[in-house]
Amino acid sequence: AQGQNWLLYDADQAVHQLYQKNGAAVEPIAKIFPDAIKNHAVDRAKLAHIVLGDPQKIKQLEAVVHPLARAAQQEFVQRALAQNADGVIFDIPLFFETGGDRRGRADYVITASAPDHVQKKRVFERPNMSQEKFAAIRARQMPDLEKRARADFVVETQFGLDYAKMKITEILKQINREKKIETDRT
Repeated sequence: AQGQNWLLYDADQAVHQLYQKNGAAVEPIAKIFPDAIKNHAVDRAKLAHIVLGDPQKIKQLEAVVHPLARAAQQEFVQRALAQNADGVIFDIPLFFETGGDRRGRADYVITASAPDHVQKKRVFERPNMSQEKFAAIRARQMPDLEKRARADFVVETQFGLDYAKMKITEILKQINREKKIETDRT
């Protein structure tokens, strides 16, 4: 049915692919951070340790990874168009922080939001998380209130995954209705 064929682009997964054995990011990262390479792949833990808290090193890394990630995103969009998808959902951490909203990369922005204590609990459930890593992650993020204000839609995630999926489904239905109205007008 119309509006049921939305494809999900997972930016984290795309970066994982760039970092895996012989991935597109391995050689350029090896040139600037050779200690981060192990068995022809990027060792994410080592790379994080190398760049953590060093804005210059983070900029060097981003100069390599962001263009490759944007290219992967464009390839995904082209595949979605070829498959006649109704739309593409970009799951992109740091979307606002990297200027994604100013570059016209999305028709609508949905922000996932949870109270600070819930975010912190979730982050510390990740393996190898430390207070230092958590502080570095938070330092790079836009405050939740600002993201909420800039988004077209907000999904409260503290109520669980099923609730979040339900809300996203409702939002996609609303977007599809708006798209249909626009199409009917032309």
